Amino acid sequence: MPRNPSTGVYSKPAGTTPSVGQVIDPAPWNALTTDLGNETTVSLPRDDSGACGRSGTNKPVIVPQIGDLLVPRWRGAKTTGSEAPFGAVDDHFILDCHLPPIQRRSSMLKRLVKQVLPSSAVAAVNNWRTRERLYKSWSKAAAAAPAYGDMRLTAFRIERSRRLIGEEKSYVQPPADLLPAMDIPAGRFVDFGGSAGEMCAVLREQYPAWSFTVVETKSMADAAQALRPEISFSDQLPPEFDVFYSSGTLQYLSDPETLWREALSRTTRYAYLARNSFSNRKLFTVQSSRLFDNGAGPVPDGFDNVEIRYPHQTISEASLTGIADEMGFDLAARFEGRNSGVTGTRADVYGADLLFKRR
Repeated sequence: MPRNPSTGVYSKPAGTTPSVGQVIDPAPWNALTTDLGNETTVSLPRDDSGACGRSGTNKPVIVPQIGDLLVPRWRGAKTTGSEAPFGAVDDHFILDCHLPPIQRRSSMLKRLVKQVLPSSAVAAVNNWRTRERLYKSWSKAAAAAPAYGDMRLTAFRIERSRRLIGEEKSYVQPPADLLPAMDIPAGRFVDFGGSAGEMCAVLREQYPAWSFTVVETKSMADAAQALRPEISFSDQLPPEFDVFYSSGTLQYLSDPETLWREALSRTTRYAYLARNSFSNRKLFTVQSSRLFDNGAGPVPDGFDNVEIRYPHQTISEASLTGIADEMGFDLAARFEGRNSGVTGTRADVYGADLLFKRR
C-alpha cells in the first residue's frame, strides 16, 4: 500500500495526479485515506514516549484517536482547474514532529486537512473562522472585551497627541460642513469623545472668542487637561452649550440614545454627528484594532503595537432623528456616504453625517 514501512512516508498511488477534465477513480484514494485513518488510531504511543523524527529516520508521529473522521473519501468526480482533488498535493504525505506534543498534533492535523481538502473548502473554513461575531446584548459584548478607557490606549493617545502640539492642523481637519454652525461671534462648543482635544485646538485658532470643552473618559480628561490647558476637559457634559459635536463615539456607549437625548436637552443651536455606524437593527460586536491605529501623527517610543478590543454597537438612524424631533431639532443636512465610522464587513451597516438645528 502507499505507506513505506521503513520510512514512514505516504506516497500517492501511481498515476493518480489529476488533470483538468479527468474523471478520477476514487478507489486508490479511498484506500489511502482508510490507511491514514487506521494509522491515526494506532501508531502513536498514548504517553508521547514514542520516537520522534523526520521521515527516513524514525517512524512519523500520527495524531491519536482521530480515525478517518477528518479524512474525506473522494467519490469519482470530474475535476475543475481550481478544485481538482489532490491536484496540489505534494508527492508524499510527510508527518513529522519537531514541536511540543500539543502543538505538534495541532500542526500535523492542520497540514493533513489542507492536503486532503479542496482549496475552496479551506477558504470557506478560513472565512468562517474570521467572521464577525455577533453578541446578544451590549453586556455580552462588553464582557468579551475591556472598556474603551483601557489605560494602555489612554497613555498612548496622550503621548501621541503631545507630539502634535502646535501642529494639530497638519493632522486634524474639522468637517467643512460643521463650520456654518459656528456662525455667531462667540459661543460654547462641546466635542463629545474628542480624545486629547486636537480638533478643538484647530477650531480655537479659527474661532478664538469661542470656548471649547472636550468630554472624555475620566482618565483621558485628567491626562489631557495638562496637555492643552486652554481647552476644558471633563467626564461630564456642561450644563449648556451652543454646538454639540461627536465623531465616531456614540457607537461605543452602552446607551447612546440616552446620551443623545441628554446632549440635545443642553444644546441651544446645532448638533453634529459624524462617523456614525448605522443599521436598521442593533448589532453588538467587539471591535479589534492595533494600538498604533489609534490617533494621528508620529508613533511615540515605548509602546508595543498590541491588539486593542472594545465593545461596539450599531445605532438606528431613525431613532436618533426621532429623538431630535422630540427635543425640538430639525435635520438640517444629511451627508450620505460618510463611512469612516463603519466597522466590520456587514452589508447592512452604513454611515452618514447628520447636522441638526434647533427650531
